[in-house]
Amino acid sequence: MFQNPSDPLALALRWLGRPRLVQALLFALAALAYANSVPNKWAVDDSLVVYGNRFVQRGLGGVDSLLTCDAFYGFYGRNIRSVTGGRWRPLSPVLFAAEAELLAPLKKNARQEVEKDRAGFRLRDLSADTWFPNLLHLQNVLLFGLLCAVLYRVLLQLLRPERRSPSADAATDDDNGDLRPHVVAATAAALFAVHPLHTEVVANVKSCDEILALLGGLLALHCALRAAASGPDRRRWLAGAAGTFGLALLAKETAAPFAVLVPLALWFFRAVPGRQLVAVTAPLLLVLGLYAGLRTAVVGTPQVRAGGQELMNNPFLVLDAQAAYLPLVPGSAVLKLAHPTADTFRPMPYAHELATNVYTYGRYLKLLVWPWPLTTDYYPRHIAVQTWGSPGVWWGLLLNAGLLGLAVAGTRRRHPLAFAIWWYFATFGLVSNLLFPVGTNMAERFLFGPSVGFCLAVGLGVAALLARWPAARWAVGGGLGLAGAALLLLTWQRNPQWHDNYTLFTHDAQVSVGSGKVKTDLAGEIIKRTQ
Repeated sequence: MFQNPSDPLALALRWLGRPRLVQALLFALAALAYANSVPNKWAVDDSLVVYGNRFVQRGLGGVDSLLTCDAFYGFYGRNIRSVTGGRWRPLSPVLFAAEAELLAPLKKNARQEVEKDRAGFRLRDLSADTWFPNLLHLQNVLLFGLLCAVLYRVLLQLLRPERRSPSADAATDDDNGDLRPHVVAATAAALFAVHPLHTEVVANVKSCDEILALLGGLLALHCALRAAASGPDRRRWLAGAAGTFGLALLAKETAAPFAVLVPLALWFFRAVPGRQLVAVTAPLLLVLGLYAGLRTAVVGTPQVRAGGQELMNNPFLVLDAQAAYLPLVPGSAVLKLAHPTADTFRPMPYAHELATNVYTYGRYLKLLVWPWPLTTDYYPRHIAVQTWGSPGVWWGLLLNAGLLGLAVAGTRRRHPLAFAIWWYFATFGLVSNLLFPVGTNMAERFLFGPSVGFCLAVGLGVAALLARWPAARWAVGGGLGLAGAALLLLTWQRNPQWHDNYTLFTHDAQVSVGSGKVKTDLAGEIIKRTQ
Protein backbone atom coordinates (compact mmCIF):
# COMPACT_ATOMS: atom_id res chain seq x y z
CA MET A 1 0.00 0.00 0.00
CA PHE A 2 2.87 2.37 0.82
CA GLN A 3 5.94 1.27 -1.07
CA ASN A 4 8.48 4.07 -0.53
CA PRO A 5 10.16 3.59 2.88
CA SER A 6 11.93 6.95 2.58
CA ASP A 7 8.65 8.86 2.28
CA PRO A 8 7.99 10.48 5.71
CA LEU A 9 4.24 10.03 5.38
CA ALA A 10 4.60 6.40 4.33
CA LEU A 11 6.94 5.84 7.27
CA ALA A 12 4.47 7.43 9.64
CA LEU A 13 1.63 5.31 8.26
CA ARG A 14 3.68 2.16 8.78
CA TRP A 15 3.64 2.95 12.49
CA LEU A 16 -0.03 2.07 12.31
CA GLY A 17 1.16 -1.54 12.15
CA ARG A 18 1.97 -1.29 15.89
CA PRO A 19 -1.46 -1.63 17.49
CA ARG A 20 -0.35 -1.23 21.09
CA LEU A 21 1.26 2.09 20.29
CA VAL A 22 -1.83 3.23 18.35
CA GLN A 23 -4.07 2.28 21.26
CA ALA A 24 -1.96 4.35 23.64
CA LEU A 25 -2.03 7.32 21.27
CA LEU A 26 -5.80 7.08 20.86
CA PHE A 27 -6.28 6.98 24.63
CA ALA A 28 -4.10 10.08 24.92
CA LEU A 29 -5.97 11.83 22.10
CA ALA A 30 -9.34 11.18 23.73
CA ALA A 31 -8.07 12.34 27.11
CA LEU A 32 -6.63 15.48 25.52
CA ALA A 33 -9.92 16.22 23.75
CA TYR A 34 -11.83 16.23 27.05
CA ALA A 35 -9.22 17.30 29.57
CA ASN A 36 -10.82 20.74 29.93
CA SER A 37 -14.11 19.12 31.01
CA VAL A 38 -12.59 17.97 34.33
CA PRO A 39 -13.11 21.38 36.06
CA ASN A 40 -16.85 21.17 35.25
CA LYS A 41 -19.42 20.69 38.00
CA TRP A 42 -23.01 19.40 37.74
CA ALA A 43 -25.39 20.00 34.84
CA VAL A 44 -28.82 18.92 33.56
CA ASP A 45 -29.77 15.39 34.73
CA ASP A 46 -26.84 15.07 37.13
CA SER A 47 -29.31 16.19 39.80
CA LEU A 48 -31.64 13.25 39.04
CA VAL A 49 -28.96 10.59 38.84
CA VAL A 50 -26.08 11.73 41.05
CA TYR A 51 -25.95 14.61 43.51
CA GLY A 52 -29.70 14.98 44.04
CA ASN A 53 -30.31 11.22 44.24
CA ARG A 54 -30.74 10.22 47.89
CA PHE A 55 -29.77 6.61 47.15
CA VAL A 56 -26.44 7.73 45.68
CA GLN A 57 -25.99 10.09 48.65
CA ARG A 58 -26.26 7.06 50.96
CA GLY A 59 -23.17 5.50 49.39
CA LEU A 60 -23.12 1.71 49.58
CA GLY A 61 -26.22 1.87 51.75
CA GLY A 62 -28.25 2.91 48.72
CA VAL A 63 -27.11 0.19 46.31
CA ASP A 64 -30.03 -2.16 46.96
CA SER A 65 -32.52 0.63 46.23
CA LEU A 66 -30.67 1.64 43.07
CA LEU A 67 -30.97 -1.93 41.82
CA THR A 68 -34.68 -2.29 42.56
CA CYS A 69 -36.18 1.12 41.71
CA ASP A 70 -36.74 3.32 38.69
CA ALA A 71 -33.67 5.44 37.93
CA PHE A 72 -35.46 8.63 39.05
CA TYR A 73 -36.94 7.23 42.29
CA GLY A 74 -34.04 8.48 44.38
CA PHE A 75 -34.73 12.05 43.26
CA TYR A 76 -38.54 12.18 43.22
CA GLY A 77 -39.18 9.75 46.07
CA ARG A 78 -41.47 7.60 43.94
CA ASN A 79 -41.53 5.67 40.69
CA ILE A 80 -42.53 7.99 37.88
CA ARG A 81 -43.08 7.49 34.18
CA SER A 82 -42.08 10.87 32.85
CA VAL A 83 -41.03 9.13 29.65
CA THR A 84 -42.29 6.02 27.92
CA GLY A 85 -41.25 2.72 29.47
CA GLY A 86 -39.59 4.11 32.59
CA ARG A 87 -35.86 4.06 33.21
CA TRP A 88 -33.80 1.26 34.79
CA ARG A 89 -30.08 1.85 34.33
CA PRO A 90 -28.50 0.78 37.63
CA LEU A 91 -24.87 0.24 36.65
CA SER A 92 -23.61 3.84 36.63
CA PRO A 93 -25.67 4.95 39.71
CA VAL A 94 -24.28 1.96 41.65
CA LEU A 95 -20.79 3.01 40.54
CA PHE A 96 -21.48 6.59 41.68
CA ALA A 97 -22.76 5.35 45.05
CA ALA A 98 -19.65 3.24 45.61
CA GLU A 99 -17.44 6.19 44.73
CA ALA A 100 -19.46 8.45 47.02
CA GLU A 101 -18.83 5.97 49.84
CA LEU A 102 -15.09 6.00 49.21
CA LEU A 103 -14.34 9.51 47.98
CA ALA A 104 -17.06 11.97 49.07
CA PRO A 105 -17.03 13.63 52.51
CA LEU A 106 -19.91 13.17 54.91
CA LYS A 107 -22.61 15.82 54.67
CA LYS A 108 -22.76 18.06 57.74
CA ASN A 109 -25.16 20.72 58.91
CA ALA A 110 -24.34 24.18 60.30
CA ARG A 111 -23.48 22.62 63.67
CA GLN A 112 -21.06 20.22 61.97
CA GLU A 113 -23.29 17.26 62.72
CA VAL A 114 -23.45 14.46 60.17
CA GLU A 115 -26.76 14.59 58.31
CA LYS A 116 -28.95 11.51 58.04
CA ASP A 117 -32.06 10.83 55.98
CA ARG A 118 -35.37 9.58 57.38
CA ALA A 119 -34.24 5.98 57.09
CA GLY A 120 -31.20 6.70 59.25
CA PHE A 121 -28.57 6.52 56.50
CA ARG A 122 -25.63 8.90 56.76
CA LEU A 123 -25.46 11.10 53.66
CA ARG A 124 -22.46 12.06 51.58
CA ASP A 125 -21.78 15.62 50.47
CA LEU A 126 -21.95 15.58 46.67
CA SER A 127 -22.35 19.33 46.21
CA ALA A 128 -20.55 21.40 43.59
CA ASP A 129 -18.43 22.88 46.40
CA THR A 130 -16.55 19.57 46.75
CA TRP A 131 -14.07 17.82 44.47
CA PHE A 132 -16.49 14.93 43.90
CA PRO A 133 -17.97 16.19 40.59
CA ASN A 134 -14.47 16.82 39.25
CA LEU A 135 -13.44 13.26 40.13
CA LEU A 136 -16.43 11.90 38.22
CA HIS A 137 -15.63 14.12 35.23
CA LEU A 138 -12.10 12.71 35.28
CA GLN A 139 -13.60 9.24 35.39
CA ASN A 140 -15.68 9.99 32.28
CA VAL A 141 -12.57 11.18 30.45
CA LEU A 142 -10.61 8.04 31.35
CA LEU A 143 -13.49 5.73 30.47
CA PHE A 144 -13.90 7.49 27.14
CA GLY A 145 -10.19 7.08 26.44
CA LEU A 146 -10.50 3.37 27.21
CA LEU A 147 -13.56 3.17 24.94
CA CYS A 148 -11.66 4.71 22.02
CA ALA A 149 -8.77 2.24 22.49
CA VAL A 150 -11.21 -0.70 22.62
CA LEU A 151 -13.10 0.59 19.57
CA TYR A 152 -9.85 0.66 17.58
CA ARG A 153 -8.94 -2.87 18.70
CA VAL A 154 -12.36 -4.30 17.85
CA LEU A 155 -12.48 -2.64 14.42
CA LEU A 156 -8.99 -3.92 13.67
CA GLN A 157 -10.07 -7.36 14.84
CA LEU A 158 -13.03 -7.24 12.47
CA LEU A 159 -11.14 -6.06 9.42
CA ARG A 160 -7.94 -8.09 9.53
CA PRO A 161 -7.94 -11.52 7.86
CA GLU A 162 -8.62 -14.29 10.33
CA ARG A 163 -5.59 -16.17 11.58
CA ARG A 164 -5.40 -19.77 12.66
CA SER A 165 -3.32 -19.48 15.81
CA PRO A 166 -5.01 -19.47 19.24
CA SER A 167 -4.13 -15.80 19.48
CA ALA A 168 -5.53 -15.14 16.04
CA ASP A 169 -7.07 -11.81 16.86
CA ALA A 170 -4.34 -10.59 19.18
CA ALA A 171 -2.52 -7.72 17.51
CA THR A 172 1.25 -7.79 17.55
CA ASP A 173 3.65 -4.91 17.27
CA ASP A 174 5.52 -6.57 14.43
CA ASP A 175 2.47 -7.00 12.22
CA ASN A 176 3.75 -5.60 8.91
CA GLY A 177 1.05 -6.95 6.60
CA ASP A 178 -1.63 -5.03 4.77
CA LEU A 179 -2.02 -1.64 6.44
CA ARG A 180 -5.51 -0.92 5.16
CA PRO A 181 -7.30 -2.43 8.20
CA HIS A 182 -4.98 -0.41 10.45
CA VAL A 183 -5.74 2.80 8.54
CA VAL A 184 -9.49 2.18 8.75
CA ALA A 185 -9.49 1.31 12.45
CA ALA A 186 -7.17 4.14 13.48
CA THR A 187 -9.01 6.76 11.41
CA ALA A 188 -12.40 5.67 12.71
CA ALA A 189 -11.31 5.60 16.35
CA ALA A 190 -9.50 8.95 16.10
CA LEU A 191 -12.57 10.58 14.52
CA PHE A 192 -14.72 9.10 17.26
CA ALA A 193 -12.31 10.48 19.89
CA VAL A 194 -12.45 14.11 18.72
CA HIS A 195 -15.99 14.39 17.33
CA PRO A 196 -17.76 17.30 19.10
CA LEU A 197 -21.10 15.47 19.10
CA HIS A 198 -19.78 13.38 21.98
CA THR A 199 -19.42 16.33 24.36
CA GLU A 200 -22.93 15.77 25.73
CA VAL A 201 -21.85 12.29 26.80
CA VAL A 202 -18.30 12.82 28.02
CA ALA A 203 -18.67 16.30 29.53
CA ASN A 204 -21.84 15.35 31.44
CA VAL A 205 -21.41 12.99 34.40
CA LYS A 206 -24.86 11.39 34.08
CA SER A 207 -24.01 10.14 30.60
CA CYS A 208 -21.42 7.76 31.96
CA ASP A 209 -24.18 5.24 31.24
CA GLU A 210 -23.72 5.84 27.50
CA ILE A 211 -19.98 5.19 27.72
CA LEU A 212 -20.41 2.01 29.77
CA ALA A 213 -23.15 0.69 27.47
CA LEU A 214 -21.07 1.11 24.31
CA LEU A 215 -17.91 -0.16 26.01
CA GLY A 216 -19.72 -3.29 27.19
CA GLY A 217 -21.22 -3.87 23.75
CA LEU A 218 -17.83 -3.59 22.03
CA LEU A 219 -16.26 -5.98 24.54
CA ALA A 220 -19.10 -8.43 23.90
CA LEU A 221 -18.34 -8.22 20.17
CA HIS A 222 -14.64 -8.79 20.86
CA CYS A 223 -15.38 -11.88 22.97
CA ALA A 224 -17.83 -13.23 20.38
CA LEU A 225 -15.22 -12.91 17.64
CA ARG A 226 -12.74 -14.83 19.78
CA ALA A 227 -15.38 -17.45 20.54
CA ALA A 228 -16.13 -17.88 16.84
CA ALA A 229 -12.55 -18.97 16.23
CA SER A 230 -12.00 -22.67 16.98
CA GLY A 231 -10.01 -23.31 20.14
CA PRO A 232 -10.14 -24.71 23.67
CA ASP A 233 -11.13 -21.35 25.18
CA ARG A 234 -14.38 -21.04 23.27
CA ARG A 235 -16.66 -21.45 26.29
CA ARG A 236 -14.68 -18.89 28.24
CA TRP A 237 -15.07 -16.34 25.47
CA LEU A 238 -18.79 -17.10 25.17
CA ALA A 239 -19.15 -16.45 28.90
CA GLY A 240 -17.20 -13.23 28.46
CA ALA A 241 -19.50 -12.10 25.64
CA ALA A 242 -22.60 -12.82 27.72
CA GLY A 243 -21.17 -11.12 30.81
CA THR A 244 -20.04 -7.93 29.12
CA PHE A 245 -23.30 -7.71 27.17
CA GLY A 246 -25.22 -8.05 30.44
CA LEU A 247 -23.22 -5.21 32.01
CA ALA A 248 -23.83 -3.08 28.92
CA LEU A 249 -27.59 -3.59 29.27
CA LEU A 250 -27.45 -2.71 32.97
CA ALA A 251 -25.75 0.52 31.96
CA LYS A 252 -28.41 1.47 29.40
CA GLU A 253 -30.98 -0.31 27.28
CA THR A 254 -29.45 1.18 24.13
CA ALA A 255 -26.94 -1.70 24.24
CA ALA A 256 -29.72 -4.11 23.16
CA PRO A 257 -28.93 -3.84 19.40
CA PHE A 258 -25.63 -5.66 20.03
CA ALA A 259 -27.72 -8.85 20.16
CA VAL A 260 -28.16 -8.23 16.42
CA LEU A 261 -24.85 -6.54 15.64
CA VAL A 262 -22.71 -9.38 17.00
CA PRO A 263 -24.13 -12.10 14.71
CA LEU A 264 -24.23 -9.58 11.86
CA ALA A 265 -20.52 -8.90 12.35
CA LEU A 266 -19.76 -12.62 12.41
CA TRP A 267 -21.66 -13.05 9.15
CA PHE A 268 -19.99 -10.08 7.44
CA PHE A 269 -16.40 -10.63 8.51
CA ARG A 270 -16.13 -14.34 9.36
CA ALA A 271 -17.40 -17.28 7.31
CA VAL A 272 -19.14 -18.69 10.39
CA PRO A 273 -21.36 -21.73 9.75
CA GLY A 274 -25.00 -21.40 10.77
CA ARG A 275 -24.74 -23.79 13.73
CA GLN A 276 -21.73 -21.96 15.12
CA LEU A 277 -23.43 -18.60 14.57
CA VAL A 278 -26.38 -19.80 16.65
CA ALA A 279 -24.05 -21.07 19.36
CA VAL A 280 -22.39 -17.67 19.67
CA THR A 281 -25.63 -15.69 19.50
CA ALA A 282 -27.73 -17.81 21.86
CA PRO A 283 -26.01 -16.63 25.10
CA LEU A 284 -26.58 -13.00 24.10
CA LEU A 285 -30.27 -13.62 23.49
CA LEU A 286 -30.53 -15.43 26.82
CA VAL A 287 -28.96 -12.45 28.59
CA LEU A 288 -31.26 -10.05 26.73
CA GLY A 289 -34.29 -12.06 27.84
CA LEU A 290 -33.09 -12.14 31.44
CA TYR A 291 -32.51 -8.39 31.37
CA ALA A 292 -35.98 -7.77 29.92
CA GLY A 293 -37.51 -9.81 32.74
CA LEU A 294 -35.60 -7.93 35.43
CA ARG A 295 -36.42 -4.58 33.88
CA THR A 296 -40.10 -5.43 33.69
CA ALA A 297 -40.07 -6.49 37.35
CA VAL A 298 -38.69 -3.07 38.34
CA VAL A 299 -40.43 -0.56 36.05
CA GLY A 300 -43.26 -2.59 34.54
CA THR A 301 -44.16 -3.47 30.97
CA PRO A 302 -43.40 -0.71 28.44
CA GLN A 303 -46.36 0.60 26.45
CA VAL A 304 -44.92 0.98 22.99
CA ARG A 305 -46.98 3.89 21.71
CA ALA A 306 -47.76 5.44 25.09
CA GLY A 307 -46.57 8.95 25.75
CA GLY A 308 -47.08 11.47 28.48
CA GLN A 309 -49.42 14.41 28.20
CA GLU A 310 -46.66 16.91 28.98
CA LEU A 311 -45.15 18.59 25.94
CA MET A 312 -41.64 18.46 27.39
CA ASN A 313 -41.88 14.68 27.74
CA ASN A 314 -43.78 14.00 24.52
CA PRO A 315 -42.88 16.29 21.62
CA PHE A 316 -45.69 14.92 19.45
CA LEU A 317 -48.42 16.85 21.19
CA VAL A 318 -50.10 19.97 19.84
CA LEU A 319 -52.17 22.60 21.57
CA ASP A 320 -55.94 22.43 21.18
CA ALA A 321 -56.85 25.00 18.53
CA GLN A 322 -59.89 26.02 20.57
CA ALA A 323 -57.89 26.84 23.71
CA ALA A 324 -58.57 30.29 25.22
CA TYR A 325 -55.94 32.63 26.61
CA LEU A 326 -55.73 35.43 29.18
CA PRO A 327 -52.96 37.94 29.98
CA LEU A 328 -50.44 36.51 32.43
CA VAL A 329 -50.96 39.66 34.53
CA PRO A 330 -53.33 42.56 33.73
CA GLY A 331 -52.03 44.48 30.72
CA SER A 332 -49.34 41.88 29.91
CA ALA A 333 -48.62 40.84 26.34
CA VAL A 334 -47.58 37.43 27.70
CA LEU A 335 -50.54 35.07 27.64
CA LYS A 336 -51.54 32.06 29.71
CA LEU A 337 -54.11 29.31 29.13
CA ALA A 338 -57.46 30.34 30.54
CA HIS A 339 -58.75 26.84 31.36
CA PRO A 340 -56.04 24.16 31.00
CA THR A 341 -57.42 20.62 31.02
CA ALA A 342 -56.24 17.12 30.26
CA ASP A 343 -57.27 17.74 26.64
CA THR A 344 -55.36 20.99 26.24
CA PHE A 345 -52.58 19.06 24.50
CA ARG A 346 -53.55 16.38 22.02
CA PRO A 347 -51.53 13.99 19.84
CA MET A 348 -50.69 15.55 16.51
CA PRO A 349 -51.76 13.75 13.31
CA TYR A 350 -49.49 10.77 12.70
CA ALA A 351 -48.56 12.11 9.26
CA HIS A 352 -47.07 15.18 10.97
CA GLU A 353 -45.34 13.06 13.60
CA LEU A 354 -43.75 10.86 10.94
CA ALA A 355 -42.72 13.87 8.84
CA THR A 356 -41.12 15.50 11.89
CA ASN A 357 -39.21 12.32 12.66
CA VAL A 358 -37.95 11.97 9.09
CA TYR A 359 -36.83 15.59 9.20
CA THR A 360 -34.80 14.92 12.37
CA TYR A 361 -33.17 11.89 10.70
CA GLY A 362 -31.73 14.28 8.15
CA ARG A 363 -30.66 16.68 10.90
CA TYR A 364 -28.80 13.84 12.62
CA LEU A 365 -26.81 13.06 9.48
CA LYS A 366 -26.02 16.74 9.10
CA LEU A 367 -24.66 16.87 12.67
CA LEU A 368 -22.38 13.91 11.99
CA VAL A 369 -20.82 15.72 9.03
CA TRP A 370 -21.12 19.31 10.29
CA PRO A 371 -21.40 19.33 14.12
CA TRP A 372 -22.28 22.97 14.63
CA PRO A 373 -24.03 24.59 16.36
CA LEU A 374 -24.49 22.21 19.28
CA THR A 375 -27.12 22.38 22.00
CA THR A 376 -28.44 20.24 24.81
CA ASP A 377 -32.00 21.28 23.99
CA TYR A 378 -33.87 19.89 20.99
CA TYR A 379 -37.16 20.10 22.84
CA PRO A 380 -40.37 21.65 21.44
CA ARG A 381 -40.28 23.73 19.44
CA HIS A 382 -36.61 24.00 18.60
CA ILE A 383 -37.59 21.32 16.12
CA ALA A 384 -40.75 22.67 14.50
CA VAL A 385 -43.66 20.42 13.58
CA GLN A 386 -43.11 19.31 9.99
CA THR A 387 -45.42 18.33 7.16
CA TRP A 388 -44.75 16.40 3.97
CA GLY A 389 -44.68 19.70 2.13
CA SER A 390 -41.37 20.63 3.76
CA PRO A 391 -38.21 20.22 1.61
CA GLY A 392 -36.23 19.29 4.72
CA VAL A 393 -38.46 16.24 5.24
CA TRP A 394 -37.81 15.00 1.72
CA TRP A 395 -34.08 15.57 2.06
CA GLY A 396 -34.11 13.49 5.24
CA LEU A 397 -36.09 10.76 3.50
CA LEU A 398 -33.84 10.67 0.43
CA LEU A 399 -30.62 10.62 2.45
CA ASN A 400 -31.73 7.81 4.73
CA ALA A 401 -33.33 5.83 1.91
CA GLY A 402 -30.11 6.18 -0.08
CA LEU A 403 -28.07 4.84 2.84
CA LEU A 404 -30.43 1.91 3.26
CA GLY A 405 -30.16 1.19 -0.45
CA LEU A 406 -26.35 1.13 -0.20
CA ALA A 407 -26.57 -1.19 2.80
CA VAL A 408 -28.87 -3.63 1.01
CA ALA A 409 -26.73 -3.61 -2.13
CA GLY A 410 -23.50 -4.12 -0.19
CA THR A 411 -24.84 -6.82 2.10
CA ARG A 412 -24.90 -9.49 -0.59
CA ARG A 413 -21.19 -8.82 -1.21
CA ARG A 414 -20.52 -8.50 2.54
CA HIS A 415 -18.95 -5.12 1.96
CA PRO A 416 -17.69 -3.45 5.18
CA LEU A 417 -19.42 -0.18 4.21
CA ALA A 418 -22.77 -1.98 4.30
CA PHE A 419 -21.96 -3.21 7.81
CA ALA A 420 -21.12 0.36 8.87
CA ILE A 421 -24.52 1.56 7.62
CA TRP A 422 -26.36 -1.30 9.34
CA TRP A 423 -24.50 -0.43 12.55
CA TYR A 424 -25.80 3.13 12.28
CA PHE A 425 -29.42 2.15 11.75
CA ALA A 426 -29.41 -0.75 14.26
CA THR A 427 -28.14 1.43 17.09
CA PHE A 428 -30.24 4.40 16.05
CA GLY A 429 -33.55 2.53 15.94
CA LEU A 430 -34.29 2.59 19.68
CA VAL A 431 -33.87 6.37 19.92
CA SER A 432 -35.46 7.28 16.58
CA ASN A 433 -38.95 8.06 18.01
CA LEU A 434 -40.30 5.65 15.42
CA LEU A 435 -41.23 2.84 17.83
CA PHE A 436 -42.09 5.01 20.84
CA PRO A 437 -41.53 8.60 21.99
CA VAL A 438 -38.22 9.00 23.81
CA GLY A 439 -39.08 12.32 25.45
CA THR A 440 -37.61 14.77 22.96
CA ASN A 441 -37.41 15.27 19.20
CA MET A 442 -33.71 14.48 19.08
CA ALA A 443 -30.54 14.66 21.17
CA GLU A 444 -26.83 14.62 20.45
CA ARG A 445 -26.25 11.78 22.94
CA PHE A 446 -28.51 9.58 20.79
CA LEU A 447 -25.77 9.55 18.15
CA PHE A 448 -23.07 8.25 20.51
CA GLY A 449 -23.47 4.61 19.46
CA PRO A 450 -24.62 5.22 15.87
CA SER A 451 -21.62 7.48 15.23
CA VAL A 452 -19.41 4.37 15.31
CA GLY A 453 -20.97 3.39 11.99
CA PHE A 454 -20.31 6.85 10.58
CA CYS A 455 -16.69 6.82 11.78
CA LEU A 456 -16.14 3.34 10.31
CA ALA A 457 -17.53 4.55 6.97
CA VAL A 458 -15.12 7.51 7.00
CA GLY A 459 -12.22 5.19 7.82
CA LEU A 460 -13.14 2.91 4.93
CA GLY A 461 -13.32 5.91 2.60
CA VAL A 462 -9.89 7.17 3.66
CA ALA A 463 -8.29 3.75 3.16
CA ALA A 464 -9.92 3.44 -0.27
CA LEU A 465 -8.59 6.85 -1.33
CA LEU A 466 -5.06 6.01 -0.19
CA ALA A 467 -5.13 2.66 -1.99
CA ARG A 468 -6.56 3.99 -5.24
CA TRP A 469 -4.60 7.23 -5.49
CA PRO A 470 -1.30 6.77 -3.65
CA ALA A 471 -0.03 10.03 -5.14
CA ALA A 472 -2.75 11.90 -3.26
CA ARG A 473 -1.69 10.58 0.16
CA TRP A 474 -0.25 13.94 1.19
CA ALA A 475 -3.51 15.69 0.34
CA VAL A 476 -5.51 13.04 2.16
CA GLY A 477 -3.21 13.14 5.18
CA GLY A 478 -3.24 16.92 5.28
CA GLY A 479 -7.01 17.06 4.94
CA LEU A 480 -7.43 14.56 7.78
CA GLY A 481 -5.08 16.54 9.97
CA LEU A 482 -6.92 19.81 9.37
CA ALA A 483 -10.33 18.22 9.87
CA GLY A 484 -9.17 16.51 13.06
CA ALA A 485 -7.72 19.76 14.43
CA ALA A 486 -10.93 21.65 13.64
CA LEU A 487 -13.07 19.01 15.38
CA LEU A 488 -10.73 19.00 18.37
CA LEU A 489 -11.00 22.78 18.67
CA LEU A 490 -14.81 22.59 18.52
CA THR A 491 -14.75 19.95 21.27
CA TRP A 492 -12.47 22.09 23.47
CA GLN A 493 -14.78 25.04 22.89
CA ARG A 494 -17.91 23.06 23.80
CA ASN A 495 -16.60 21.32 26.95
CA PRO A 496 -16.53 24.40 29.25
CA GLN A 497 -20.08 25.26 28.23
CA TRP A 498 -21.12 22.19 30.23
CA HIS A 499 -19.56 23.66 33.40
CA ASP A 500 -22.92 24.03 35.16
CA ASN A 501 -26.57 24.66 34.36
CA TYR A 502 -26.30 28.44 34.23
CA THR A 503 -23.35 28.37 31.83
CA LEU A 504 -24.96 25.72 29.64
CA PHE A 505 -28.44 27.24 29.50
CA THR A 506 -27.08 30.75 28.87
CA HIS A 507 -25.29 29.49 25.78
CA ASP A 508 -27.90 27.05 24.51
CA ALA A 509 -30.78 29.52 24.85
CA GLN A 510 -29.12 31.40 21.98
CA VAL A 511 -29.13 28.23 19.84
CA SER A 512 -32.45 26.64 20.75
CA VAL A 513 -34.40 29.85 20.21
CA GLY A 514 -37.68 28.02 19.61
CA SER A 515 -37.49 25.82 22.69
CA GLY A 516 -39.66 26.54 25.69
CA LYS A 517 -37.65 24.27 27.97
CA VAL A 518 -34.27 25.98 27.81
CA LYS A 519 -35.84 29.37 28.49
CA THR A 520 -37.67 28.00 31.52
CA ASP A 521 -34.54 26.28 32.78
CA LEU A 522 -32.45 29.44 32.35
CA ALA A 523 -35.08 31.51 34.16
CA GLY A 524 -34.93 29.05 37.04
CA GLU A 525 -31.16 29.36 37.26
CA ILE A 526 -31.35 33.17 37.20
CA ILE A 527 -33.89 33.10 40.04
CA LYS A 528 -31.58 30.85 42.07
CA ARG A 529 -28.75 33.34 41.64
CA THR A 530 -30.88 36.23 42.87
CA GLN A 531 -31.99 34.49 46.07
